[in-house]
Amino acid sequence: MLLVEDDELNREIATALLEKIGISVDSVEDGTDAVERMNEVDADRYDLIFMDIQMPKMDGYMTTREIRTLKNNKKANIPIVAMTADVLKN
Repeated sequence: MLLVEDDELNREIATALLEKIGISVDSVEDGTDAVERMNEVDADRYDLIFMDIQMPKMDGYMTTREIRTLKNNKKANIPIVAMTADVLKN
């Protein structure tokens, strides 16, 4: 599974929880890295992407649109689960 999350602590927590239930997790910290990773890996590498929606460089919506245009049909149609945490800054 590929985890796309810009916040380091959220990435660590999500990775730990997913690995605890036996899921192999690779993570990247923004949408541009996710698109690059999907271009580089074999089509069978990931079954699912957990995608943060609110990221500074390339948000989850744009990242999903970019992934959907990949030439490899399997990569372009990978299931993507959107996630977000609406955090208020003090």
